[in-house]
Amino acid sequence: MTALFAQFCLYIAVAVASAQSSKVLGEVKFEGATKVERDSGVWVDGGYVGYLKELKGDKKVLLLLGEHQIAVRQSGYDDFMQKNRG
Repeated sequence: MTALFAQFCLYIAVAVASAQSSKVLGEVKFEGATKVERDSGVWVDGGYVGYLKELKGDKKVLLLLGEHQIAVRQSGYDDFMQKNRG
């Protein structure tokens, strides 16, 4: 089971490295002016990716070119949603 997981991780690393060398990935940068914004959750294409304040450095968001839906949510506030085309 561990060998299968390691092999799967290797495939993902190769896919990401190949995508980066062919420049088909785009980076999405997030900035929050207030604590409420920085503590908000971020979803990309319906999947949770983390808190806004965490999505930098090693945890930056790279997306394949194409249309993506990005949502920022915080309890008690309206959701911010945007469709991006890269």
